[in-house]
Amino acid sequence: WGEKKNATTTPPTPHAWWRLFESALLFLPDHSKLSAITMNRQAVCAGLGVFALFMCFVLVFHRPAPPPPRFVGFHGRGLTHDEAHSSCFRVADPLSVGDFSIFVSNLENCNAQDASASHALVTGMYDVVVRRGAVKLPLSFQAKVKKWLGNNEALFKEVSLQTITSISNRYTGEESIFNPLRGKRPGANGGADAAQYIAEVTAEAAKDCDFCRYAQFTAEDAFGRVESTHAVSASNTFKYDGFHALILLKKHDPITWTKEEFLDMMDVGQRWFSRAHATDTQFAYPHLMWDLLGKASASQLHPHAQASLSPTRYYGFFEHLLRSSLRYAADHHNANYFEDLVRVHDVFGLAVHLPGGASVLAYLTPKKESEVFVIAPQPTPQFFSAVYHTLRAFMDDMNYKSWSMGMAFPSLKGEQSLPAIARLVDRGLPSSPRSDISAMELFASSNVMSDPFVLAENLFKSFERQGLKPLRYTKSEDLQ
Repeated sequence: WGEKKNATTTPPTPHAWWRLFESALLFLPDHSKLSAITMNRQAVCAGLGVFALFMCFVLVFHRPAPPPPRFVGFHGRGLTHDEAHSSCFRVADPLSVGDFSIFVSNLENCNAQDASASHALVTGMYDVVVRRGAVKLPLSFQAKVKKWLGNNEALFKEVSLQTITSISNRYTGEESIFNPLRGKRPGANGGADAAQYIAEVTAEAAKDCDFCRYAQFTAEDAFGRVESTHAVSASNTFKYDGFHALILLKKHDPITWTKEEFLDMMDVGQRWFSRAHATDTQFAYPHLMWDLLGKASASQLHPHAQASLSPTRYYGFFEHLLRSSLRYAADHHNANYFEDLVRVHDVFGLAVHLPGGASVLAYLTPKKESEVFVIAPQPTPQFFSAVYHTLRAFMDDMNYKSWSMGMAFPSLKGEQSLPAIARLVDRGLPSSPRSDISAMELFASSNVMSDPFVLAENLFKSFERQGLKPLRYTKSEDLQ
């Protein structure tokens, strides 16, 4: 019909199309036989109509699905943190979550190569909203507020006009609301000395610890125990899935375990997954949960993790993460969500990369305080090594003695699934009677007092102190 339609353009009529079809038939071999077909226009039209409907059905309902996105490790693209910091952010002070929206805007207006691509990547995954909250303090109340803030005049000035930053993930729906001043509220940091408290409760719990005498006071799975030098499995007496076990360290102390002991514990967990899956292959989605100390809801002080296999899919939050990643791939030309997640954090210096391919993220939408998101393609010793050094950073350098960690691993069926993921959050001072979870976190959004930018800097320094070689940029050849 031509390249451009206008008011005088008249589409060919069905009769004109038929005459064109008849003319074409005359040039075909043996057109004397085909001329008989032209005599029965209704039959030919009906046949073509049926064929057209069939092809429409095939195209609409039988399109081959695109291959699922696979996490194969980050391959550096876009701006690195150093490039973005020097060319786009241009701030002398350390970055802060309170200025996150400004950094995103600076990316949009930056002339550096790949800045526009990095901006599109960030805004394609995250929404950022900044709100201001004004406070008028009566003179009689000001002295008390100053005391809560350690008589810091700069912080006291922030009280009168507070900056609240809301960051939400467009695909997972996670949202975190940041106002570091809330951490200065009365009781937010209260509690006895952590080291002294832990020493006392550890000694008390050792007097009658079931896990120290696991052979007598824990159950076994039908296929027996998985045991190694430093760790052993036990069937959970009160299960939340068909295959649900405890992975116990043989050492009672909840804090002082070594890297060798931790890696041995993780190896026992992976072997338990394999044994359970071999017993019933429909159970194929592995999870490992670990809460340390009573503050994090651990039923016993002795270090232990909960291992389980699900038969149909990952548990709720992890399954939602997988489905979100597939939706992201569908919207972004089959891009890998997890690679892009690392790239976004890398631009802002919130990603620390360790040898072996594991990335440690100071997560932009934490569930609670100081969430770290550790990710690698597979649950290799290098992945678990990154988890171990992150936990040591928590306990030894940040004084986060009580924490919760949730891990999920690739499906044992070999189908589209998650990469190896560990999510860790600080649960607060072990001796504090105050809960770190409120109605806000349970039913609305995550109210977070910590700053991911401060967390990332603390992780980097801790990894250096531990003798590692952390990187702030992501080039695959440097992660081998």
